[in-house]
Amino acid sequence: MKWSCIIALCLGSLSQFATGQAAISEKVYTTRDGLASNTVYAVAQDNLGYIWFGTSRGLSRFDGQRFVNYDISKESTG
Repeated sequence: MKWSCIIALCLGSLSQFATGQAAISEKVYTTRDGLASNTVYAVAQDNLGYIWFGTSRGLSRFDGQRFVNYDISKESTG
C-alpha cells in the first residue's frame, strides 16, 4: 500500500491540536526533500521525537528539518 508523506504531518498537526494551537499546516515530503523513496509503507514516531518512514528503498528518519536514510541494500556487519 502506498502512503503519502502527509501522514507524518498529520501526526504533527494532531499534537498541535492537542496542545491548543489553532494553526494547522501541511507539507508533502518527497525524494527531493531527502526522503529515501516516495513509496512509504509505514510511519512511526519514537520517544526522541524522530519520525521514521519505512519506504521501498529503506528507512528514513526525519527530525523536523532533514532526513537521514538507512539503505536496505547495505548489509549490517555486526
